[in-house]
Amino acid sequence: MENLVIKLTRLLKTLRTSLLLLKFFEIVFVIGIGIATNKMTGDNNPSGWIWLTVILSLLYTLIAILQVSSLLIPETYADDLRAHFELQETKLELSRRTEIYGYVADAIGSLNEQTCNLNRTQEEIEAIQDSFCSNDLISNLSGSINPLIENSKYIFKSSHSLFTVGMYVENFLVPPSDWNNLPIDVNSCYDSGIFFLKDDLNMSDFIGKGLLTETQVNGARLKIRHSLEAAFNNCHYDYVVVEIEGAHYSIFSIGIPMVCENGDSNGVLFFITKKIDEPSDISNILKVFSKIISNLLSRQFECVFSRIETANKRYNERNAAS
Repeated sequence: MENLVIKLTRLLKTLRTSLLLLKFFEIVFVIGIGIATNKMTGDNNPSGWIWLTVILSLLYTLIAILQVSSLLIPETYADDLRAHFELQETKLELSRRTEIYGYVADAIGSLNEQTCNLNRTQEEIEAIQDSFCSNDLISNLSGSINPLIENSKYIFKSSHSLFTVGMYVENFLVPPSDWNNLPIDVNSCYDSGIFFLKDDLNMSDFIGKGLLTETQVNGARLKIRHSLEAAFNNCHYDYVVVEIEGAHYSIFSIGIPMVCENGDSNGVLFFITKKIDEPSDISNILKVFSKIISNLLSRQFECVFSRIETANKRYNERNAAS
């Protein structure tokens, strides 16, 4: 749209310059017609002056028609068109932000489902906790931030619909595969690495789970690693464009803060898509979702750790009784 406005502005400038030239020729033709008319009265053979007068009159008429036609194009048309486009873009942006606020509300609602026990019976609370503790981290996160994942194209104002969404998490607790295999060694349940919530671009194999801990990394993978490390180490937003096999990709990363901490990170959330312009508000949007994820990670840790402790305690009590 902006290019169209620029081209139209250039056209109007050209028309204004042409009008100045037409005005110049108009004056010349009027003077020429006046001279030719005077010459006709004093010349015994005025046919040549008559023809010259006719030609100049026709040219003068043509100039007059062009000038009248130019009046049909308002000088402010480009400004009006620009204002119209800006108004439409503003309306679209307001609509987008309203939708994003809805996505945030849905994510917070999902978080509350896992963390708030108001107006629930003890059986309902235990059922929710059992489900949450039994699910793996990716399942719990995917369900809670699904609006962000499924509406990435809209949130990032992208013309591309394919996204890879991943997350690096450091030292999180994984539910043991067999809760009956007691006692459970808590230390064996910790894990770290990159996990993928969505992989439309088939980047999981290229990036790999251990990208941030590998010793031999180069090329595009090294650039991705630096971006994720910058987001993690400073717990802030980072944006980078990376070339992979001749194609350019935009990578948006945001540090996931620890609960009740301002500067320390617990992980990194990142989005990859074909190269797009960086939305001006995307860092703030991702920051909101990173805080939601932070609370979910804390909730998952507390839930799994507490359940392991309870299982081990009951096991030890049974052994002591026997």
